[in-house]
Amino acid sequence: MPIQLEKQLATEESSGSSYYWFWLLLQILLINVLGFHCQPPPDASSFISIDCGIGNGTSYINSTTGLTYVSDDAYIDSGKDYTIDLTYLSSFQQELTTLRSFPDSTRSCYTLRPVVQYYKYLVRAYFLYGNYDGLHKANTIKPLEFDVYIDVNMLMTMSIQNESVTYRAEVVIVAVANNSVSICLVNTGNGVPFISSLELRRIDSALYKLVNNSFYLQVYTRRNLGATQTIRSVMCVYIYITY
Repeated sequence: MPIQLEKQLATEESSGSSYYWFWLLLQILLINVLGFHCQPPPDASSFISIDCGIGNGTSYINSTTGLTYVSDDAYIDSGKDYTIDLTYLSSFQQELTTLRSFPDSTRSCYTLRPVVQYYKYLVRAYFLYGNYDGLHKANTIKPLEFDVYIDVNMLMTMSIQNESVTYRAEVVIVAVANNSVSICLVNTGNGVPFISSLELRRIDSALYKLVNNSFYLQVYTRRNLGATQTIRSVMCVYIYITY
């Protein structure tokens, strides 16, 4: 084999090896900093899964996750129930086809209980407008907007710009209040607040080590990095936000 070709192959082998070790070390660093590690899934009996707008006393088992979704009447005492437009009914999961709207309230709060004080929880809310009111209020020119709060802290302004797109607010927090966590929707004068579904998941205290009584982590994006099955809680990127 020519000497020049041998040198080229040696260089490529060395470069490939360096690339491998770089990514291995990066993964180890992420595991140590963010606290990702493999554990058995948490007990689903501690989960709260709410399908907003399905009516008092109603519940069902989600065929995909096996989780039981319940009515939101036990968690809030205001608002009105709606079903999204028939155009979209067959396109979305069951928990997104109904919603609760709050046309007569400035601040509307769900009280999720029970929770254990100082334990970590993932809170996830979904918003699908689906032209439920027949007014086509969601558009890019003048979005339907309202604020979302966790307890007394503002999480984000929800900006609904497409009536057929599902929007999400998701955060990992420490429950600082005794026995409950509040999720509030605030009318800012830019459209009637609404919510489609709401989920509370208790998570292992060793996960997400940055989260404490003073800081929470809000989801920035989630990407599939090659998994053939749905991974909802691990393959995600979070941003650091003052609580």
